[in-house]
Amino acid sequence: MPEEVKPAYFLAADIYVYPSITLELPEEWPLGVVEAMSVGKPVIVTTAVGSAPDVVQHGVNGYIVPEKDADSLYNALKNIIMNKDARERMGITSKKIIEKAYTYEHAVKGLDRAIRAVICSRAD
Repeated sequence: MPEEVKPAYFLAADIYVYPSITLELPEEWPLGVVEAMSVGKPVIVTTAVGSAPDVVQHGVNGYIVPEKDADSLYNALKNIIMNKDARERMGITSKKIIEKAYTYEHAVKGLDRAIRAVICSRAD
């Protein structure tokens, strides 16, 4: 999908679900989850997403459900669909999480710190 049309799809959705399963190694960083959060969507991911706890606060901006557990996935979806206030609150929280810690500015600052740490360690 072309990058320029992605935001429209995310904005059209009410919820972003990423029902990943582990094949060999857990999935580390699904960009789609972060993209959906950046436009204010609650997210549902599975435990197969290794970085899930880094971005999804269970019950706060979405849910982390056990992989291959259809009942848990159903219940998480039902909770978000049936509770408009919670859905909107989770979406707002998702966007705040991204704005607080996952912008390009934060990435550049983190990279800068890492480079400086390597330079300092080699100077010793």
